[in-house]
Amino acid sequence: MAFLSIVPRTDTLLPDVRSAWLMRRLNVAFTMAGLLTLALGIGATTAVFPLV
Repeated sequence: MAFLSIVPRTDTLLPDVRSAWLMRRLNVAFTMAGLLTLALGIGATTAVFPLV
């Protein structure tokens, strides 16, 4: 039953998601930096993939 210890508990997941959503709205600069990082990473991966 090692698999059961890996699965996150749903009763703690909802408060974590709610807290993350609130922090996203409070820290706009951090959110924009994260979105920019994701966009650059996805764009770089998309640009390099055809070369492989």
